[in-house]
Amino acid sequence: MAQPWLLSDRTRAALGGPDGQLLALIATAPGLGAPEVRPGAHAQSTSGEGRPLATAVADTVATGPSLALIGALAAIAVGAMAARVIRRRRSSL
Repeated sequence: MAQPWLLSDRTRAALGGPDGQLLALIATAPGLGAPEVRPGAHAQSTSGEGRPLATAVADTVATGPSLALIGALAAIAVGAMAARVIRRRRSSL
């Protein structure tokens, strides 16, 4: 495997399974979107674990705090739309 630190925690855990070698080839294939491997080059790390920011964010998307943030943003958007509708109705009277 070319760059295992680019894989998410779930993917790295699945590498130990029966199809782990095939999964590693698919996950790191440059033809499928994985970055090209240059000898001696390492990915830029943005976390202490040596993983890029995109991988770290993808690992935390479905966690409780992320879902709470998405819910709060949705509630704010609904409140803003309701306020706009109320203002329009009042101004048309």
